[in-house]
Amino acid sequence: YEVGYHYVKLGLALMKQSPSRANDGQIIFNSAYTRMHVEPMQTSVEFFLDAFKTAMKSGDTRNAMKCAFFYDVSCFWSGANWKNLR
Repeated sequence: YEVGYHYVKLGLALMKQSPSRANDGQIIFNSAYTRMHVEPMQTSVEFFLDAFKTAMKSGDTRNAMKCAFFYDVSCFWSGANWKNLR
């Protein structure tokens, strides 16, 4: 996952340079999923929520629902306080 983590950083940097926002939700989702295996899970949970919001803004409901699912599951397995979730 270390090599993937390097490509995640590259993908996020390239995403900021692209004028199109159509695939941003998918890129953020992949970065969050890869981060989960490199960093502590608690740090990647919010990236799933960001990916959800970005996918919804671009009309990508399929990836938005995937992001919402992974956000919920990650919050559960990381031991997040359910009362504080958004």
